[in-house]
Amino acid sequence: MQIAQLDAQDAGLGTLFGPATTPKLSQVVGQDPITQALSTKAQTAVSNAYTKMQSAYGKATAAYKTLAKASPRDPSIQLQLAQAAESANDTPTAVAAYKKFLKLAPNDPSASLIRQRLKQLEASTAPSASASG
Repeated sequence: MQIAQLDAQDAGLGTLFGPATTPKLSQVVGQDPITQALSTKAQTAVSNAYTKMQSAYGKATAAYKTLAKASPRDPSIQLQLAQAAESANDTPTAVAAYKKFLKLAPNDPSASLIRQRLKQLEASTAPSASASG
């Protein structure tokens, strides 16, 4: 993903080192086709990498759900499930797993941080007051 993002940044170098264009010249010449092609290629690579990353997080979440069913009293699995779900943008699963982690390990050294993160996630998913009226 980082390589694709760097390629996207590099695609803009043509405009940096190319000839200066005035508004009138830009209207006549149009956008530099090399820069446009590189930019499109880089954007596609970033998009594809992001899609693959989200798919991997989704698969990790599914794997941790299976592990959590097999070992429902293991707080570390709940924590891993929560983190994978959060990375996959599966907030409901992340919230449920964080809550279960706190229930299983309320005195864990990371419990206070987990409580803070849980509040943030719940606040981000709560309907806003302006939306209701």
